[in-house]
Amino acid sequence: MFIMKKTTIFLILLNTVCYLFSQNYQMTWQQCYGGEESDKARDITLIFDGYFIVGNTLSSNGDISFNHGSSDIWLIKTDSIGNIIWEKTYGGSESEGCQRIIPDGDGNYFLIGGSNSADGDISNDPFPDTWDYWIVKIDNNGNIIWEKIVGGNGDETLWTGTVTNDGGIVAFGWSGSEYGDVSINYGLYDMWMIKLNSDGDIEWDFTLGTDWQDYGQAIIQTSDGGVLVGGSSKLTGGGNLDCDNHGQADAVLIKLDSLRNIEWQHCYGGSDYEGVNTIIELNDGYLISCFTHSDDGDVTGYHGEADIWILKIDLYGNI
Repeated sequence: MFIMKKTTIFLILLNTVCYLFSQNYQMTWQQCYGGEESDKARDITLIFDGYFIVGNTLSSNGDISFNHGSSDIWLIKTDSIGNIIWEKTYGGSESEGCQRIIPDGDGNYFLIGGSNSADGDISNDPFPDTWDYWIVKIDNNGNIIWEKIVGGNGDETLWTGTVTNDGGIVAFGWSGSEYGDVSINYGLYDMWMIKLNSDGDIEWDFTLGTDWQDYGQAIIQTSDGGVLVGGSSKLTGGGNLDCDNHGQADAVLIKLDSLRNIEWQHCYGGSDYEGVNTIIELNDGYLISCFTHSDDGDVTGYHGEADIWILKIDLYGNI
């Protein structure tokens, strides 16, 4: 579920990501967006004439023209220097949140988030009063093409997703459900992915987990047609996750082929907590962005508390 704090939205500083590698940092522009309540940006994507910024809002004034209920998904379209062209909210009478906006490659976009509403923009929720994955497909004007609630009798948290070669989406996060759209449950929370086609129809779902808590946090479609997923797990047994645990929760990577057979899985970490944030495919392997609380095991150069931890692995998951 999505936790909101009483903070005002920040935002955007740089004209292009390429400036990250410049020796002379110059602020090109900055803008603030929001209302009197809590507004948070979660993701941004470059479009042909500006930016799409997506997040969550509790406000119903200021830059926010309408609020459906408690927390809404809030989408802003800006020009190239951050001026608002238009903004829209999506949701129902309860709470919604969004983590990602992902282009579909055909001029439309997927909003990747969650909902516990059963009204408003939500057309059908078989399990009201629980948090579910909510995937919204919009056109380049922010109009809803379709939206889909997927989940079960427990709570789901949708964290990320990846567009597939056929124009669909694989949504990835974690599930606490035993039935519904969830085919298999292993423990309290499982990594859970679900594939929707370009029209929003469910094609398949797949669970990765143990008998305890497993969190899905990163996914990419790989060049061979499979997927590589990452997350955090204590590897307590009782499911289909099986690699050597280093201590508390480890960063876990699982490579699946195009038929969702597990090709390999690896755990990375030390005696404390680790997890995966981002995966990038390279010609000779993958670059993995993680967090770590450990100063032993696979971790070197630890500074203290929670550190950013970068791994370079080969095509088979070896560091």
